Parts: sequence; structure tokens; C-alpha cells
Amino acid sequence: MLNKILAAFAAIKDRPTIIAALILCAGVTFYAYGCESKTTSLIDSRRTINREQLTMEIDQLIRLTENKVADLDKQDALKQFIFEQTIIVAQGGTVNPVGVLTSLMALMGIGFGADDIRVRKQRKKDLANYTALKDNENNV
Repeated sequence: MLNKILAAFAAIKDRPTIIAALILCAGVTFYAYGCESKTTSLIDSRRTINREQLTMEIDQLIRLTENKVADLDKQDALKQFIFEQTIIVAQGGTVNPVGVLTSLMALMGIGFGADDIRVRKQRKKDLANYTALKDNENNV
């Protein structure tokens, strides 16, 4: 048994390049499996984030973009309504001022109500995402 151990040590002593290659492979394997891939944050370029955090940031940016597009759509709808009423007046048609005012107020009320609901939901999601990001940072 002792002879086999001594023979193994002699074989190791005679092949230092193989031993160095094995140690290098073990180190690369440990790095590849043990270290998490990171990239710079889309929101804060001073931070590095992992794949899960990047996905959460992308989702947050998509929601923000959708909210901005919805706001632009509301503005365009109001402009279109005003333009249509202006055309009716320009063509000599009669305009019911109370009807126009009621329609404008209804559009504004629906817009404000929908916006309030959207903002409340967005704040809850943003708070949950922020909390999850902070928890992830503390665990890393």
C-alpha cells in the first residue's frame, strides 16, 4: 500500500505540467459554476446586477413606457375631440355648449379616475420590486 502511494507521488513529481493543468481546470470550473454573471444596471450605471435583477428592471421600464404611451393616447383623444367640435362650429353647425362641456368633463373624469387607479397599482408594484431588489442586494 505504501509503495503505491510513493509511486503516485513519484508520478506527480515527474509531471508538473499535468498537475498545473488540473489545478487550472479546477479553478476555471469553480469560477464558472460558483460566480454569478453580472452586468451594469440600466437604471443606475454605478451598480452591477444579475440576470434576475435585470429582468425586473426591464419589466419596470416596460411598464413606465406603457404608462407614457397611455398618457399620450389620452392627450391625442382630447385633441381629436376638440378638433371635431371645431370643425362642426366652422361648418356652421350648432354646438350645444352644455353638451360639449359635459363631454369634456366626462372625458377628464374617466381619465383622472383611470390614471389614479393605474398610479396606485404602479406604486404597489414599484414598491414590491424595489423591496425585492434591496433584499437581493443584501443577500449578495
